Amino acid sequence: MAKPRFEAMLRALNNEGFSQNKLEVLEQAAATGYFRVAQLEQIVKILSFSADKVRAVEVVAPHLTDPQNAFSLYDDFCFTSVKDKVRKILRSNGY
Repeated sequence: MAKPRFEAMLRALNNEGFSQNKLEVLEQAAATGYFRVAQLEQIVKILSFSADKVRAVEVVAPHLTDPQNAFSLYDDFCFTSVKDKVRKILRSNGY
């Protein structure tokens, strides 16, 4: 996603107070956009809860332009069980 559009989306995410609303903004952006892994990492850092972070990976994974860098996502998650969920999502998208 081009930097200006991505920054606008990040502002929209930050302006939402509830997790569900943040995810809805992300889903809207992902419907017509593509992301780099580094951008997904920024999105994950904005979200507070592990379940929301995993959901963000689910939403964005099919729209990654550099899946060869997906391994760097694992550092954004603390627990092995959550990392395993992320691995499963990435594998299911062919990464």
